[in-house]
Amino acid sequence: MDSKYTIETYKTDVVIVGSEGAGATAAIELAKHNLDVIIVTKGNGVGRSGATITGEADLAVDSNSLYHRFNMKVGTDPEDSKENFFHDILAGGKYVNQQDIVQAHVEDAPDRFADLLEWGLKPLFVTKMSGHSYPRGVIVSAPEMIRIYRKKLKETKTKVLNNIFIHELLYQNGVCSGVFGLNMVSGNFITIEAKAVLLATGGGMRLYPITTAPEELTGDGTAMAFRAVVELMDMEFPMFLPGCFPWPEAVKGVNTPFKLASAGMISGHMLNKHGERFMAKWDPIKMEKSTRDITAVAMWTEIMENRGGPHGGVFVSLKHLPDNVIDYIMEWLPPSYLKKYGGFDMSKFLPDLKRDAVESVPASHFFNGGIKIDIWCRTNMSGLYAAGEVTAGLHGANRLSGNAFTDMIVWGHRAAQAIAEDIKKGEIYQTPLDKKQVEYYVTEALAGYSQQGDEKMQSVRDDVQDTAWKHAGIVRDDSLLKEGLDKLQNLKERYKRIRLTCNEKKYNKEFIRYLETKNMIANLECILVAAENRHESRGSHYRKDFPNTDNIKWFKNQVIIFKDGEVELKLEDPVVTTEEPDRIIEKYGY
Repeated sequence: MDSKYTIETYKTDVVIVGSEGAGATAAIELAKHNLDVIIVTKGNGVGRSGATITGEADLAVDSNSLYHRFNMKVGTDPEDSKENFFHDILAGGKYVNQQDIVQAHVEDAPDRFADLLEWGLKPLFVTKMSGHSYPRGVIVSAPEMIRIYRKKLKETKTKVLNNIFIHELLYQNGVCSGVFGLNMVSGNFITIEAKAVLLATGGGMRLYPITTAPEELTGDGTAMAFRAVVELMDMEFPMFLPGCFPWPEAVKGVNTPFKLASAGMISGHMLNKHGERFMAKWDPIKMEKSTRDITAVAMWTEIMENRGGPHGGVFVSLKHLPDNVIDYIMEWLPPSYLKKYGGFDMSKFLPDLKRDAVESVPASHFFNGGIKIDIWCRTNMSGLYAAGEVTAGLHGANRLSGNAFTDMIVWGHRAAQAIAEDIKKGEIYQTPLDKKQVEYYVTEALAGYSQQGDEKMQSVRDDVQDTAWKHAGIVRDDSLLKEGLDKLQNLKERYKRIRLTCNEKKYNKEFIRYLETKNMIANLECILVAAENRHESRGSHYRKDFPNTDNIKWFKNQVIIFKDGEVELKLEDPVVTTEEPDRIIEKYGY
């Protein structure tokens, strides 16, 4: 690449990194406060990147509110309550959730759902999803939500910058002053000065080779926060969805098999190659309707112990159902559920379900851990806020179905309220950019062109994913994790020897992936360090050498910070607001 470079510069009150659910919600709310706002998106416009468009799923609101406040009588249960919803989230998260954050979530959810209805969202129906004790899953169309967000954003003065890859925070003396990144279309670097920065970048699921997530979700938000000495928490808890196509390659990671068995709406059976319903060994009561953390571990165990199918998965079967029931299922399912998933008809990739089973494999689906925030999305860095999947605290060790969509609308809104209030009070303000820091970031980004190395970028990236899958994946133990940490050190050295070969300036995919791989390595390090240190199994963190949950030693959150070139880990007690830990353990069996 040409050694000469250009830096595009912008200045605004608030910059939001991430244009989808949480980011768009925040921008719409901030528009009410007469602030200049810039959204930067890695994609080619709102709705063309991130996980929101791939949701095709449910939005969780307590059933009592759905019944009484929104007059949704069909499929709901007025016996539900916000308190019940609160306790289900805690149970799903194995009680290491931050209770003040969970309380704010269940309290705000109906108001934010009301916003979506006012903007034009049309719910399809309500169902009971796995992990919930009452029906709370409002089935919605993700493409329709995106259309609503686009329309609402057009009504505001929000400036949207497309195809911008933000990968570093600008800060000095513990105060965030903006962001640094790459304009992927022009090939220029970019800085945006701001009084407030909101990270709404989603998770890092592309760290793993099999995932439900689009390709841009490489953990950019957590990685840039990590490098900026911002606290991360619960990084040992990435979640795996129990059921995606393992093949063909065109649909690898699409979660159609999950919807046929474990999502809660269709009662498919999961079988190993011997025809056994293996979930009976893991959750004999709920079987395939068990929580996703348990189901993913069960599937992975069958696969690793050579009881899987020819394409590396287990089997999902509807053959126990009468033929006319299977026909009717395909009629009443909402079109977005199978027939128009992401614009494609997934039913074409299914066998004749009256006769044959479909193979299914767990896939990386969600990051429960991330940036540590308070109940107003503030981080430990002044001027830096975070909302949505990039954060930790709400879900604990495992997320309940539907809470991803509720997460983004509740916490995008709360972040905007906090930012507006903090700017109004003068608690955050514009600080000048550190020019030397900008120069350092430019030099670091271009290092792949000056290094005299022999490593190819794609080879290192592939090995990062392979290490994550084998050593920081669904089933872990001490030897796997220690070996993973050894491989991590090797990967970090190999990354320094990458020699980039593509000299194109505009949309240089090799260069973009090079920068992303740095972020993937940072996320992998955090996951491995936290997972190796937690000597128990809890939620989506399963260690076969410590298969039980240990609340005597491990009723804790792990907080990670990158300081003086070293990863520091400290244990903190979860925030408890309504019930003391010993009462929780006694009452709920943990």
